Amino acid sequence: MRHLLMILLGLSSSILGAQVIVRGPYLQSPTHEGITVMWRTSVVSNTRLWCGSHPDSLLLVASSPSLVADHTAPIEGLSPNTTYYYALGVNNTILAGADSAHRFHTHPVPGSDDPVRVWALGDFGKGNAGQIAVKDAFMAHAGSPGTDVWIWLGDNVYDDGLDSEYQSKVFRLGNAHFISLNSEVYDLLGTSDGIDRMMDRLQLDFTQNNRLFTIAYFHQPSYSRGSHDPEEWSGRKCSVPFWAAFATTGWGRLLQRSRV
Repeated sequence: MRHLLMILLGLSSSILGAQVIVRGPYLQSPTHEGITVMWRTSVVSNTRLWCGSHPDSLLLVASSPSLVADHTAPIEGLSPNTTYYYALGVNNTILAGADSAHRFHTHPVPGSDDPVRVWALGDFGKGNAGQIAVKDAFMAHAGSPGTDVWIWLGDNVYDDGLDSEYQSKVFRLGNAHFISLNSEVYDLLGTSDGIDRMMDRLQLDFTQNNRLFTIAYFHQPSYSRGSHDPEEWSGRKCSVPFWAAFATTGWGRLLQRSRV
């Protein structure tokens, strides 16, 4: 029994030593008082996340004993409009973080008049040299304080950006209200039922929205004479009634402007 225990301990130490992060970490669902950090490890392990106002003074804020490869660690009770640093790992071993690169900034208080910078782009799914150059050029242009929102407008991965389901998503930042529309819902379902349900959900959302700015984003533009003809798709119905303030789209792969 003693030899078996020693073998198991040796295997555990070997697995921990070989463990690496194979995806992430990446940040999800940020608000003015919380955020969720996610990552994937090469082998299953427990979840540990440390956070604080400086890379050298981090406290354990989230943990789970469950052995998983896809880790999800929510943080709550943060201060608005504040920069935090974080680290993640297994047991007491840090796999990533505890440095200036692993940080996030919480949103301002909802409804505040803080400026918001948005970077919206689409059809960047090849990851080739030209698209990397676009990214580098934007980062050089944005400079400090950087960008608050990064919106993806579709065709984010070629050739098969597989996903079991697409849905409408809504989030807020400061005094702006963002709405993500699935302009290809008709093509997926073959009927207008998906569009009708999305419109019903958006109608309800608009009755509850009291933000000064409303920004909708989706893939195919409602009206376009660029590289594609909008008559090619049937999603115009899902977007036209909801142009409350500003809409940004992809698909066309060229600059087009519209007067509303």
